[in-house]
Amino acid sequence: MPPSNLAQYGAIQRIQASGATATVYYYQLPNGTSYAVKQFRGKRKGVSEEAYIASVHNEIAIAARLHHPQLLKILDCFLENGTWYTVMPYVPTTLFDRGMGNGTVLTRDEVDCIFRQIVDGVAYSHDQGVAHLDIKLNNILLENETDVRIIDFGQSQFFDNAKEARVQGRFGTPPNAPLEAYQASAYDPFPADVWGVGIIYCQLIAPNVPWNMAGHADKFAMFSPSVPQGPSPPDMIQLQATVEMVLNHIPMRARPLIWSMLQPNASHRISMRDALSDEWIRSLRRCELNLASHN
Repeated sequence: MPPSNLAQYGAIQRIQASGATATVYYYQLPNGTSYAVKQFRGKRKGVSEEAYIASVHNEIAIAARLHHPQLLKILDCFLENGTWYTVMPYVPTTLFDRGMGNGTVLTRDEVDCIFRQIVDGVAYSHDQGVAHLDIKLNNILLENETDVRIIDFGQSQFFDNAKEARVQGRFGTPPNAPLEAYQASAYDPFPADVWGVGIIYCQLIAPNVPWNMAGHADKFAMFSPSVPQGPSPPDMIQLQATVEMVLNHIPMRARPLIWSMLQPNASHRISMRDALSDEWIRSLRRCELNLASHN
């Protein structure tokens, strides 16, 4: 029998994460070296073998073309016993765990430096013609507590000409999916990512506003993954009012940029490249400098 590619990464310790298209396992070698091994699920009923393989190859190809400190790199990919695998460095903590999931609260400095890294990483991806299309807290890992690693390019798409980029369908996860993702017509995926990045900042600063508003299921359905989606998203005026309410809970200095990222009308949103030039973003120190100052 041919040697196992999986065996060189040790043995399964536990499931790290599971989604619709893949399961990520925590593998460890006897010497303690750890890896995250992503096992792709088999093709769904009604999906051709060609389409399934193309989707797997698309994720791998996109990850392979992106080289940035804030993006988690793929160390290996292979087909074994009819199943596709990718191997990545093991980073156990998601931004959801750190910011919303364990009852702790990030400091304002931690939020700022983490957010700066997210902006850096997504802006780089956009410069390379790649729209992530599922920007959310669970798709951002934190190494050493504050070093950002953006993951999961399973829904991502590459465009030779970003100005002509269009997708159709609801990509992403509420509340990080923007208004246009709820509409039938094709839309630009790059402003959709911008919306997701802006929502992340608000989630970290105000983790309870308004993501799960009891008694307001219809009004806030778009903002909560736990509320079943109604027959239609909120109209533009209602959405703008909700965004303005959210902005009241974030620092004054951040409001101009975050408002420009959360414009209900996608054509009015700032680009990630322009966000990098924002005076507030440029003023934010990187986490490694903050950590050094604490030693």
